Amino acid sequence: MMKKRVIVSSFSFLPTRLLPSPSPSSLILCRPIPSISSYPTASTFTTVFQQTRKFSTDTQKTHPPTLDLSNPSGTVFAKIIKGELPCKKVYEDEHALAFHDLSPVAPVHVLIIPKTPIASIAKAEEKDKEALGNLMYAANKTAEALGLQNDGYRLVINHGKHGQQTVGYLHVHLIAGKQLKWPPG
Repeated sequence: MMKKRVIVSSFSFLPTRLLPSPSPSSLILCRPIPSISSYPTASTFTTVFQQTRKFSTDTQKTHPPTLDLSNPSGTVFAKIIKGELPCKKVYEDEHALAFHDLSPVAPVHVLIIPKTPIASIAKAEEKDKEALGNLMYAANKTAEALGLQNDGYRLVINHGKHGQQTVGYLHVHLIAGKQLKWPPG
């Protein structure tokens, strides 16, 4: 059975609009609420939308039958880096790109990807050490841009079937905007 969840988000720059929903019975309405500050932070901007969604705590999340880790250059993330697919950018430098996740699990859910294609953390090689360091630096700059430094956030890297990796391209999830629980999962 699917449960209805209310998700509070800090995406202040989203226009008010009806977004596509996973089922006809669900509604996603994004409406920025005016803030006393012009700088977007989780505490100053609130967007409330209702969405019917299966969370991993409700049901077992389905995983692609085969996750191809052999060609990260052919993934959706590679297309986003090339500009072939749009994204809602939060941070970008010469080494990494951060953008909002299309299926957020928290009020703030951003993906940070290296511009150097790496299939997964387990496929990283010695030559990738600099790219991995740049990825962590980009995560820090993304959190700073979102005003999350004081309240905190979680960085997550998924690998393989049991880790719920769904795209064969290394990416870091930055999750914040609410009190996170421990242990995760």
